[in-house]
Amino acid sequence: MADVARRLRSWEGLLFGLLVIVIVLNAAAVPGYLNPQNQVNLLQLSIEKAIVALAMTFVIIGGEIDLSVASIMGLAAILFAWSSRS
Repeated sequence: MADVARRLRSWEGLLFGLLVIVIVLNAAAVPGYLNPQNQVNLLQLSIEKAIVALAMTFVIIGGEIDLSVASIMGLAAILFAWSSRS
């Protein structure tokens, strides 16, 4: 039990507490926030960022820190939007 209390007092515990607060506030403010369909929609909207974050994690852990990934992602988004306009 002391180990759990120590972990909750750490930086990760603070982040976990903030996550719980954000989820509770969103659930109270938005009807249907916790519906499975909405959660699937949120996952679909954030999957690209999760893939980039995972790749960047491996790059940073390997010591090959490269901050140009975000700029390339932004450039690709702009080029895609520009090329797909009618």
